[in-house]
Amino acid sequence: MTSSPPTTTPADDRVARSVLKAWWGEVPCDLAPLPGSGFSGAAVWLVQAPAGRFVLKGLPAGTSPERAAWVHRLMLHLRAAGCSEIPAVAHTAAAATLLPDRSGRIWELVAFAPGGPTSTPTPAQAIAAMEALARVHLAAAALPGPAPDAGPGLPRRLDRVRRLIADPWRVRRERLAPAVAATDLACGMRARLDQAIATFAAVAGDQALAAFARWRPPALPVQPVFRDVWADHVFFAPDRVTGLIDLHAAGCDTPATDIARLLGSWTSPWSGTGAWATRWGPALDAYHAVRVLSAAERHVLPLLHASTIVLGLDNWFHWVLDEGRSFSAPAALERVDRLLSGLAEACRELAQAGSAIDSEPV
Repeated sequence: MTSSPPTTTPADDRVARSVLKAWWGEVPCDLAPLPGSGFSGAAVWLVQAPAGRFVLKGLPAGTSPERAAWVHRLMLHLRAAGCSEIPAVAHTAAAATLLPDRSGRIWELVAFAPGGPTSTPTPAQAIAAMEALARVHLAAAALPGPAPDAGPGLPRRLDRVRRLIADPWRVRRERLAPAVAATDLACGMRARLDQAIATFAAVAGDQALAAFARWRPPALPVQPVFRDVWADHVFFAPDRVTGLIDLHAAGCDTPATDIARLLGSWTSPWSGTGAWATRWGPALDAYHAVRVLSAAERHVLPLLHASTIVLGLDNWFHWVLDEGRSFSAPAALERVDRLLSGLAEACRELAQAGSAIDSEPV
C-alpha cells in the first residue's frame, strides 16, 4: 500500500518537541515524522527516547477530549485484559495520557509497535490476526461505563444506500462542472467515477442496491469495536501479530463490522473463486474458535464487506469531486482503485440480500 509522505515544517517539529516535554521533561529524544497511510489529518512522529521507541500523535483537529479519553480508557482496559497487541499508553509526568497543546490539538504518546503491515497476509498471519481480533472483542465487551455514538452501523448503511439510490452516481456525474485546471486528484477521481458508473451498469448495480435497501438486518450484539481495523493497522513480525494500532475510530457497533473491514482490506491467501466469505473460511474458523460467531453474524459479513466497497467509493467521490478536499493523489487513487476492483463482486453480494429478505438467521 502506498503511504503518503510526511509533510511537516520546522514549526511542526517545535510543537512536537514542546509537547513531548510533558512526558519526559528535558530528556533528549530524537523525533522523525512518520509517513501517514491514512487520511485523517493526524500528525504522527516516531520518538527514540532512552526508555525506548514511541509514537507521538497529534489527533485530528476537532477530536473531542471526551472521545479521546474514552478511546484511551478502552486501550488501557484491553491491555489490562492481556491484549498485548494494543499499544501501551504512556502517562505524562502529571499522570495524564492526553495533552492539549495551545491550539487545542490533543496529543498522545504510545509504545511503538514493531513489525509492519501487509495487504497480502500469509495463512498464518491471517489466522493469527483473527485470533487476536477475537480476543480483543471478548475483552472489549466487558468495558464498563457509557460509550460514545453507541448503536449498530447497519441501519446507517441502509440509510446511506437509500440516499445513493435517490441520487445515483450517473446523475451526480452530470452535475459536475467541466474540469478546468483540475488537479491530478480530481481528474483521476472523475475517471474512476466514470469507471464505477460503467461497472454499476454492467452488473445491475441499481437493482443490487434496491435489494439491499429492502433487507431487514438481524439483531446483532453491540459493543466497543475498532470500526477501522484494516490492513495498515495490523502489524506482523513475521507471522505473529505485534500491533493492532490506531484505535481512534473506535465506538460501539457489531464485532462483525471489524471482521468484514479487516478481511476486506486484504487479499485472501487461500485459493478459490467462490463467494467472498467462503474464501475466508479458515480465518473465520480461527476467529470462531476464540469467540463464537453466530449464524446472524456470519450472514451479515459479506453484506458488510460489499456495502463498505460501495459506500467507500461514494465517500471518495463526494470528498474529492463535491467537497474539493485535498489528499495525496497517488495514495487516494490507489485506495479507490482497490475499491473499484471489488465493485462488481460487491454488487452481486448485495443482490443476494433481496433473495433472503424473509429468511435471515436469528
